[in-house]
Amino acid sequence: MPANVTPFVQVGDLASLGTTVLTKMAQVFEQFPGDPLAQFFPAETTMNTSITIERVRNGVGVAPLVEPGFTDVLTDNAQVERMQIFPAYVRESDFIPQNVVNDLRKVGTLNEKEGKEFIARRIRRMTERNNHLFGILRAKLLLGGINYTDPRTKKSINVSANIPASNLYDVVAAGGAGWADQANALPVRTLINFRRKIFNIAKVEPEYIIMSSDLQAILENNAEILRRQEVSFLSQTGFVTFTDGKLTKIAGMEIITVDHVYQDPVTNAVSKVWPINKVVILAKNHPQMSGELLGRTQYCVGEDPMGRPGMWVRTGPDTQPPAAPGRSMQMGNAGLPYMIYPEWVGVLTVDSVANLSAIIDPAVTNPF
Repeated sequence: MPANVTPFVQVGDLASLGTTVLTKMAQVFEQFPGDPLAQFFPAETTMNTSITIERVRNGVGVAPLVEPGFTDVLTDNAQVERMQIFPAYVRESDFIPQNVVNDLRKVGTLNEKEGKEFIARRIRRMTERNNHLFGILRAKLLLGGINYTDPRTKKSINVSANIPASNLYDVVAAGGAGWADQANALPVRTLINFRRKIFNIAKVEPEYIIMSSDLQAILENNAEILRRQEVSFLSQTGFVTFTDGKLTKIAGMEIITVDHVYQDPVTNAVSKVWPINKVVILAKNHPQMSGELLGRTQYCVGEDPMGRPGMWVRTGPDTQPPAAPGRSMQMGNAGLPYMIYPEWVGVLTVDSVANLSAIIDPAVTNPF
């Protein structure tokens, strides 16, 4: 055997798997795709215990004219904006029965494999629950801000997205036909004008439009969109685009649908994360400023026993009588999504939830 290769050694019970192994397993599951909004909030880590949002405003100034051979003037200072926020602390525990721990000890048997797969499934489940929480926080942020209270722990987190009031628009309040009115609503015209408004405010063109697939289905039967589709097909105007029978672009913006559901941990009632009556248009990055992105999901140092940022896993000691024999396993995280450029986001309220839900399922009396 080459000198630089370490031979395999038997891994015994759950405790000997170690927090490092379990944490790496969780971090692998953490990277699995699933949240379509994660692309707007790329993950990064910091060794701090809080999150600092910082951006530099360079302004729109111009260089001065000078007389050859004479002195010039000092350039204007760039304006630095900084805000500090505290992360969301996440932690929950799981119990591993002793018979599963024993399966990990049985060398060379199928039971050993079964025990490890059991642990992996539990780690994956806890990781998915962690990811789902951060997905909900990202959705709430794009809709205006995070205002969430966990009904089990009563712990609250309240963070404003700081989207300017000028970037909020209510179609019906402004005198237009709500989008439930499929004969008279003008979603394409509204979105063209609203996209131009966001560009004039932020000097960046929104590329994406976020909605639920229920609203997407309603728009596929909208009279204006069907008329625009015919024109687009003949002249390639790009007003609307259908792909494989689905509406995929409006007014030059790619549609992203969010259909995650959320189960209340106390009542078990299921709700949709993204409201059917909300539409968000946004830019992902600035084409003239390399590296300038809309936001981040930043993970910082939380309760990790090793003082590392982001997700961590640890195992507890044997349970004490009269509890059943077994081990505890705990997972935690600390982080928060935030926007660096909230002016790149526009939020539209396009109708009432009841009006739109009645089109999807007229029998529903209590829509999501």
